[in-house]
Amino acid sequence: GWSIKGLEPVGASWLKVATVTTGVKQMSKYTVPAYLHQELLGLTGTDDLDIHRLAILISTIEHVIRAEMLSYIYDAHKVMQVRISGPKTQREVDDLISAFTLLYAFGSNLEISTKRDIENSTRFLQANHKGWQQLHARIQDV
Repeated sequence: GWSIKGLEPVGASWLKVATVTTGVKQMSKYTVPAYLHQELLGLTGTDDLDIHRLAILISTIEHVIRAEMLSYIYDAHKVMQVRISGPKTQREVDDLISAFTLLYAFGSNLEISTKRDIENSTRFLQANHKGWQQLHARIQDV
């Protein structure tokens, strides 16, 4: 069989209810699918996940992922000091791709990083990480 990380029957899934209060500002990406599943079943008043509810769940997760990617792109523009609108130079595009890659693949925190931090990290990875060029090129292709 197959499972979706966050929906598989391991960890704390033995708990009947995952409680999220209004004070919660951030959730682990691994708990979001189970939380959304629980909320969907609660809203529809059922314990069954049929094909229609599965489609709603998948669409919701896709929307959450898209929103997260947009926030990554916004953060990359902000830290690299590149305007969001308007044309970009090739250098700006390369800088944005480097910042996005550091955030996406290595978990860098762009909220506390500076442009210099990103440039130093990129130089270090180019010199010392075998997969950096391949990963960077792959993201550029996309």
